[in-house]
Amino acid sequence: MVAGKRAADFDVKKYGAKADGKSDDSTAIANAWKEACKSTRPRNVVIPKGNYLVGPIKIQGPCQAPITIRADQAHFMAPADVSKFKSQNGWFSFQSINGFTLLGGIFDGQGQIAWKQNDCAKTGKCGSMPINLSLNKITNSILQDVTSLDSKLFHMNVLNCKNVTLQHIKISAPEESLNTDGIHIGRSNGINISGADIKTGDDCVSLGDGSQQVNIEKVSCGRAMASPSEA
Repeated sequence: MVAGKRAADFDVKKYGAKADGKSDDSTAIANAWKEACKSTRPRNVVIPKGNYLVGPIKIQGPCQAPITIRADQAHFMAPADVSKFKSQNGWFSFQSINGFTLLGGIFDGQGQIAWKQNDCAKTGKCGSMPINLSLNKITNSILQDVTSLDSKLFHMNVLNCKNVTLQHIKISAPEESLNTDGIHIGRSNGINISGADIKTGDDCVSLGDGSQQVNIEKVSCGRAMASPSEA
């Protein structure tokens, strides 16, 4: 890359995103990603400041070159109705991407209704509840300055990933929220969590089978007294 020049930007507003908190911006974000994914050079998907009603959405690779999603002041809101997620178990689902960077973004799962419907403690079946950010087969990637609020189930699920760093992460859900683990890691290698503030209703960081070379540092764990949206 030539000094002083940034990778070309794909602005989601040019693809029809309204960022008004009322219109469904899923298609606009997905289309911007798809176009960036086709490029043979590093690209930026830019999500400007605003409120984005989204989901569920799948951010899918493989891509031709590294991609950065810049969502520094974007506030994403999930549908509150659990029935909207029958097609997938993750709200933002990132799959099969190498060289991915996510910078910023507040991901509000709006899980209050879902927590009342969550009966997996009785049935043992929790798959019907969506995870805020689901990472599957992600390699050589970074998530930085990301906030996850009020997820319906786990906040972040890291599965089948390799060489992924999560830094400056903030996670919050009230104490009464069931099964809202902060970060769950399974069947992954080389996962680094550095600098995280996790206050939720279940595990702070949980490790599943097949996890290797996991480094966790500078993480504070606790309980949020009330939902951030109700404060």
